Amino acid sequence: MWDSILKALAFIWDVAIRFSVPFFMAWGIQETRIYFIRRKLKRLMAEQGQREVALIISNRHEIRADVEAYLRSCNKPHMPIFEFHRPEVFAPDSADWQDFVGQVRRKVLEMRRYAPTRILLFTNVPVAMGVFLGALLDNGPQVVVHHFFNGLYRPVGFLSQETVGFDPAALESLSDATVDAVTEPRPTLELPPPVEPTEATGNATGSH
Repeated sequence: MWDSILKALAFIWDVAIRFSVPFFMAWGIQETRIYFIRRKLKRLMAEQGQREVALIISNRHEIRADVEAYLRSCNKPHMPIFEFHRPEVFAPDSADWQDFVGQVRRKVLEMRRYAPTRILLFTNVPVAMGVFLGALLDNGPQVVVHHFFNGLYRPVGFLSQETVGFDPAALESLSDATVDAVTEPRPTLELPPPVEPTEATGNATGSH
C-alpha cells in the first residue's frame, strides 16, 4: 500500500516538474521582455517630453533677443528656435499677406519635421496675421501662446486642435514669470437695453 502511495506521489511530482519548469521559464522570459519594453517606452516618453521648440514669427522689429532672454529665465537656453522675420510693412494688397502666410507655412512644416510635442509661440505680427498663424498651427502639438508684458514675455494661454484653453496654474509651471496681469478677472460688459423705435426714427429709417 505504501509503495503504491509513494509511486503515485513520485508520478505526480514528476508531472509537476515537467510542466511547471517550462511554464515558469516562459513566464520569466515574458516578464523580462515586458520589463525592457517598459524601460524603452519610459525612455522614449522622456525624450518626447523634452521636444519643446520655440517658434518666432515677427514683423518689422526682431524679437529673438527678448525670446532668448525669456528662455534663459526658464532654464531652457538650448531650446531649438525656428524663426521667420519680415522687416517690411505689409501692403494693403492681399497677395502680400498671402505670400507671408505661405512663407510661414514652410517654416511651420520645417519645424514639424523635428516632431515637437509642445510649441512655445512668440509673435509681434498684426492681429489679422495672428489669426492666419493660429490656423496654421491647428491640428498639431500643444501651442503655448506668449505675450510681451513690460519688457518680458509671459505665457498667456494654450492653443490646441480641440479648443483654446487657459489654465493659470499650468502657465505658472512653465516659467518663473507670473501671469497676474492676465489672470485678473475682467469686468462684465453690460449692454444698454434696446431702444424701441419711435415714429420719427421709423420714418427716417424708411426713407433710406
